[in-house]
Amino acid sequence: MHDIQHKPLYSIFTTRDLSYNQLTGEIPFNIGFLQVATLSLQGNQLTGNIPSVIRLMQALAVLDLSCNMLSGPIPSILGNLTFTEKLYLHGNKLNGSIPPERCNMLIFL
Repeated sequence: MHDIQHKPLYSIFTTRDLSYNQLTGEIPFNIGFLQVATLSLQGNQLTGNIPSVIRLMQALAVLDLSCNMLSGPIPSILGNLTFTEKLYLHGNKLNGSIPPERCNMLIFL
């Protein structure tokens, strides 16, 4: 835990919960620059693909994109989120699969 002194606390312990806010459109490109532990965009009306910039969110433990209108393939970059333990993608129009090596690391899928 000595590394905690070298990271801003907001980047480790922050939660962004924008669930059920009637958000529309695509997930913005700059979302990848958030350094949060939890990101919840559940229950909005988001469309388009899951953006590849999510790979930059290396501190992300929980990602909830469920119950939107996201479509397209599940991006392979989700396999690069090494600290993500909970991933919620249900209730969308996504296709494909999550990389098998990633599934072994998830507590909840």
